[in-house]
Amino acid sequence: MGNIAFLIAFIVIPIIALWRLKSVTWTLVVTFLSVGFVGAFVQVSAAFGTRWTMVGLQWALTAAMLIVLVVAVVGRNPRPVPWRIQVSSLLLPSAAVLGFLIVSRVLAPAAGPFADVGYFVLNRGAEDNADWLDFTGRLASGGPVDQITILGGPLQLLLVFTATLAATLSLLAFGGINEVLVAADSVLYAQFFLAALAPMAVAPVAERAFASRSSDKRKTVVSPVAVWSGALVLSVMSIAAMGFGHLSMQFTFVTVTLWFGAFWITFPMPRIRVVTTAIFALTSLVWFPLAPVAFIALAAYGAKFLVDLLQRRRIDWVSVILWATAVVLVAQPMRRALMYIFLTTSTALPTSLLGGGFGRSVVSAIRTPALILLESQGGTEIVGPILGVMSAAAVLGGGAVLLGSRKQAGWARYVPVAPMALLLGYGIAIATFGTWYAGSGPNYGAVKTIMLTTAAGLAVTLPVALAPLGQWSVRLSGRRAATSPLTVVAFAAVIFLLVVDGVLPRAMIRVAPDSWRETYETFGEDRKGYWWPAEVRAVADQPIATNPVACIYFPPGATEPAAGPDGQLTYSCSRILMGLAGKDSEGQPVVDWLRREWLNNEDAWTNEWPNLRNMPRDLLTRQVILLNDSNEVVGLESLESLLDRYRPEWAIGQPLFEAQPQ
Repeated sequence: MGNIAFLIAFIVIPIIALWRLKSVTWTLVVTFLSVGFVGAFVQVSAAFGTRWTMVGLQWALTAAMLIVLVVAVVGRNPRPVPWRIQVSSLLLPSAAVLGFLIVSRVLAPAAGPFADVGYFVLNRGAEDNADWLDFTGRLASGGPVDQITILGGPLQLLLVFTATLAATLSLLAFGGINEVLVAADSVLYAQFFLAALAPMAVAPVAERAFASRSSDKRKTVVSPVAVWSGALVLSVMSIAAMGFGHLSMQFTFVTVTLWFGAFWITFPMPRIRVVTTAIFALTSLVWFPLAPVAFIALAAYGAKFLVDLLQRRRIDWVSVILWATAVVLVAQPMRRALMYIFLTTSTALPTSLLGGGFGRSVVSAIRTPALILLESQGGTEIVGPILGVMSAAAVLGGGAVLLGSRKQAGWARYVPVAPMALLLGYGIAIATFGTWYAGSGPNYGAVKTIMLTTAAGLAVTLPVALAPLGQWSVRLSGRRAATSPLTVVAFAAVIFLLVVDGVLPRAMIRVAPDSWRETYETFGEDRKGYWWPAEVRAVADQPIATNPVACIYFPPGATEPAAGPDGQLTYSCSRILMGLAGKDSEGQPVVDWLRREWLNNEDAWTNEWPNLRNMPRDLLTRQVILLNDSNEVVGLESLESLLDRYRPEWAIGQPLFEAQPQ
């Protein structure tokens, strides 16, 4: 019953906050700030030795929700937003996205409502899913969540919410908590949740009234159809990211869009800019390449506070406290991220450039940044020419509508675009000078940063750019809203451009019903999908500790286990199953062995045998799925048994765990 009580709190409190604050913007900002602060505390405390379990993290998330409740009850929104605007512009699109995702899952061919292991196994290009499954696997098993690669604290709390939802559904459906179901489905639910939440991130634009010209005293609200255009871009990019397992990117889509929107539109919420900057800094814990940008943003606000104190002799101490709290909580993780990004390495220079023996002594002391981020590789969505042109046009069009109405001078005129310029400048810098420095590229971090900036920028600028297409007419509680058939045509044009670009069709592929193949997939009359022994079963008790942890080829008559004939299949399957078991780091030798055989096209069992044998004993007792050359399951066997039966020549006759080369 504990999971049900926690789930009720996690769902009901944000609803109460929305009802009390009467603004999606207020509710999102307060919730993300609270979850960010508590999540950062969880991450920092874990780094200093605190061992969190699922129950402990559920209480941490409950504390974050109680902070939201207190703010909702005590605080007051001086400019409540009419419900018709919130529903038509924000809640309806989010409900539409969530409904579409649920329908896609329900229409899956006979896989069952909870059989989602196959979805991850068959999505071979989404290796990052193993990291999220490793976390949820440890959560579901009930033990301490000890990870070598620690997820950002805010993202951990999101996964705790979806794990609580999965556990509750398991309890209601089967009468008990199926650990494999909780581990697998909580990651999928998190992906769905963030894709459905994306339209709400446009809230600062949708809920803010503004004058479209400096001489126009009438206020207008951006048409719901125009808001849908920005929401559509963000949701499509979020769903497309699911194809690569980029859950952290889906999280940053929402928080960065809120940050952009708070600056782009002067929203009537006290301190919204410093609050969303703090949220962005906390987001850098979720995706570490954002750490340099977060550092600059926090430093800029620190300088602003200092200038206010020295020149104006006044300072907003509430903003200072919020800023200082964010700085304290992100300091340790950000320091580690920056050290990793700017890790130094020795650089050798020709002695002739430095001269004599003194030059030789200087060579060993010269160190330059290795900038590992610049050489990182990986699959990701990219910004094509169509999206790039759309983004530039939206910024220019939206800027012409908004910035012309503001009577500002000096640097204040550039504040609305400061976050976009900062993040885009960072992405361009590592895509150009970073490529030059590394000698290869464009690198993974640059491509993802530019994609993030483009998606979030389009989401907040496109609705405003489309606003002039409407006609002035009284709408929505007496204010004026730009609505016209031309706005609908523009929305259709956005859909057309997303189709031509290819990102919309790719997003549809990511959630197509066929992505969930049948648990017992039919290849012939009585053949089954190769992952079926590890799939979720409709039972109340399916411990993670008994689930297989790898797929390997071992047809009858084989002389030793192998990755081939389809090395990518066994590698991808094993990476996901190791993560699902909560053994992503401990099981790395298995993944390394399969990858070596796959990429090098060599037999590596004998060479990798010592590394495999040295894995933790509890992992060696776990079973692996044995496949024949037709991808049929021919049996299950423990890793320890395989290592004992198929030894290198030098290990024959010696105790398994004491064998050493002679």
